[in-house]
Amino acid sequence: EIEQAAFQPNNFVPGIGPSPDRMLLARLFSYADAHRYRIGGNYQQLPVNAPVAPVHTYSKDGAMAYRKTTDPVYAPNSKGGPAADTERYGTPPSWYADGDITRTAYVDHAEDDDWGQAG
Repeated sequence: EIEQAAFQPNNFVPGIGPSPDRMLLARLFSYADAHRYRIGGNYQQLPVNAPVAPVHTYSKDGAMAYRKTTDPVYAPNSKGGPAADTERYGTPPSWYADGDITRTAYVDHAEDDDWGQAG
């Protein structure tokens, strides 16, 4: 099971969101993408990666699928499948910026110390 373990930083507890750190935001995408390539599309269904609580999702079929479901793969459906619970969880958290978020070159500051040791 160790070879099939998939750790990724985008498994958040409801109510907690990512910080605006660019490296973290890149890893939110790239870790899951790497796991899909390395382990397979259903890597979150493997026993080592599966949550303890039951998960109701439309992800099914494909390679290494552990949960065989016959429910339709569209939402909303006539089978009474899972739906978003916006009353309980609300909207996803985000951060506030008091200006435009732009992509610009980094500007060196006098207080920057990239090589000093902490403490």
